[in-house]
Amino acid sequence: QIYAGFNVTHIYSKVTQELLPVGFGVRSPSVSPDGKRVVYESNSEGHLEVYMLDLSAVDLEHIDASAIQPKRLTQNTVDDGSPTFFSDGKRIVFVSTRDGIHQLYTMNLDGTDEKHLNPNRYDCYSPTVSPDGKTIAFVSARDGDIEIHMIDADGTHERRITNGIGVSMLPAFS
Repeated sequence: QIYAGFNVTHIYSKVTQELLPVGFGVRSPSVSPDGKRVVYESNSEGHLEVYMLDLSAVDLEHIDASAIQPKRLTQNTVDDGSPTFFSDGKRIVFVSTRDGIHQLYTMNLDGTDEKHLNPNRYDCYSPTVSPDGKTIAFVSARDGDIEIHMIDADGTHERRITNGIGVSMLPAFS
C-alpha cells in the first residue's frame, strides 16, 4: 500500500496547501503545458488508475481542496500509471498492464480514444513526450538490459537510443 498525498506550494509565498490527503496513494504527477491540469496515478481503488485534477478555476493561493474533485480517467482491474501530457495538452501517454506486461497507451483527457501504442512482448516504463509532441521516449527491459527507447507519437518507428553498460532510466528531453 502506498500512502502519499498531493500538495501545492506557491513559488513566491512558499505557502503549501494540501490537494489530496495522505492515504490516496498519489504518485507520478504531471502538469499540463498550460498549468491548469494535473494527471497522476493513485492506488486508492486497490490498484493503480490514472486520475486528473482540473485546476483551471482554482485560486492556487487560496485552495479549497474540498472543491477539487479528481476525475478517474482509466477504469479497469489492472495497473495504469505514469501518465504524462502531450505538448498540446489534449492527450496523455501512460503505462498499463492490460496484456500482462507494462505497455504504452494514449488517450484523450476525457478518457476516450484509448490506443495501445506499442504492442510488443517487452515491458515499457517512464514515458515522456518531446516538446513538439512528435516523439515519446521510454524505458524498456529487453534482452536482459534496460535501455531508453523512442517511438513516434503515432506508434511507428520504435528504436533504441541508448546501449550502455548498466541501466538507463528516466528519459527527458532538452
